[in-house]
Amino acid sequence: MSEIRPQIADERKSCQDAKEVEDTMARVSAAMETKNKEICRLQQQLSEKDADLKELITSAAEESRSLHSVLEELQGELQRSREDSHRLLAAQIEEVQELRELV
Repeated sequence: MSEIRPQIADERKSCQDAKEVEDTMARVSAAMETKNKEICRLQQQLSEKDADLKELITSAAEESRSLHSVLEELQGELQRSREDSHRLLAAQIEEVQELRELV
């Protein structure tokens, strides 16, 4: 009987240790599940932010192309205006020279 008591105590200790390990594993598993949910939530947020950023980049690129087209159009108008001004100036100079010749 004296030999059985230490064995019983050892088995109780082993059962207690196993229960503690099982409890620890359950807590770790729950913590991992919580972390996994948090990771999924963060990944979803990142995906949404990525989509928003891509949309902003696309929009900015379209706006840039549009502004570039407007700039080219304005440069063309400026060039035509310069050419018109030069023609008018040349015509006025010629007219002044003709008037001088008449005088």
